[in-house]
Amino acid sequence: MNRSTSKRAALHDLSPSHRTLLHQVENELKIRHYAFKTRKNYLGHIRRFFLWLRGAPVPTAPQPIKAYLLFLVEHKGVGAASLHTTHSALQFLYKEILHCHPAIEPIQRPRSERRLPV
Repeated sequence: MNRSTSKRAALHDLSPSHRTLLHQVENELKIRHYAFKTRKNYLGHIRRFFLWLRGAPVPTAPQPIKAYLLFLVEHKGVGAASLHTTHSALQFLYKEILHCHPAIEPIQRPRSERRLPV
């Protein structure tokens, strides 16, 4: 199964309300002239968040969002940069599409990784 087939299958796994929200995000990103790669990354992160919700309504409290970010760190092993992009994508969803600032505001961004001098 190629990558595009698995992506289509994942879209069919979303609830109708999640699919509608994902299309709204996509259209808003296009209207705002976000770069193609940014749109692709944001949509992927939001789609995976919706799949993690398993059809449940989009939460309006910060706890489930934090639980998802913790799941990414503990079970998927994502780094700080990927976590930062996920946070940005969810922030766009909550602030610009859902207009639900209290859900995302208390969640702090991940700390950037410190590099040792060479």
